[in-house]
Amino acid sequence: MISSIIFYCFNKKNRFVFFDFIKTHVGNKKYILLNTMFILLSTFKIHGIEEDLMKHIAEQLQESVYEAARNGNDEWYKNNDSVTLILACKDGNKEIVQLLIKAGVDINKKVRYASFESTALIEACKNGHEEIVRLLIEAGADLDIKENEGFTALMLASENGHEDVVRLLIEAGADLNEKDIVMGFTALMLASQNGHEEVVKQLIEVGADLNLQTKNGFTSLLIATQNGHGDVVKQLIKA
Repeated sequence: MISSIIFYCFNKKNRFVFFDFIKTHVGNKKYILLNTMFILLSTFKIHGIEEDLMKHIAEQLQESVYEAARNGNDEWYKNNDSVTLILACKDGNKEIVQLLIKAGVDINKKVRYASFESTALIEACKNGHEEIVRLLIEAGADLDIKENEGFTALMLASENGHEDVVRLLIEAGADLNEKDIVMGFTALMLASQNGHEEVVKQLIEVGADLNLQTKNGFTSLLIATQNGHGDVVKQLIKA
């Protein structure tokens, strides 16, 4: 019922009806299905709805999820605590993450949303939220669990150049040489591909395997060369 009303509102591009619905239903109940949020956001672009409307809707729905977690007895919180944790880790909401960890939420549970399957640690690492990564590690997060394409937290932190997060994961004992299931990339390959010199340096220093190859036979050195990252190439040759 909720999704039907929302779709009617935005298909008619009636922002006043939609905002009134958000205020009345989401504001009072403090929850809404997360899948609806993702369906809406992915569909808006097809229908050409303005970005400011997309942003407003995302903020409204997201805050409703966080409020549910704060309240602790809301329908959303009871049924979707792991989803709430992943969303908070993705956005860097330390307050909510602490609350959910204290409440005993399963921090290693894989949750599927939109077309992705992920964990709290993976989302925090991918987005570079160092303090949250530290909290999750201290709470016993599985460092080497993989998302649906086979990427680990270290691989995604390396790909995005989050140096401090990479350092935390290395110190905690994350596997340096795990490969994704699509192309066979490692953390070092991903850092080399994107020219993240400091991350490459860290991985080399702790013994990441320089000679591993992708499914197409590319090493980290070849990948860095192909992408024109001269300083990374120098580091790899020197190593």
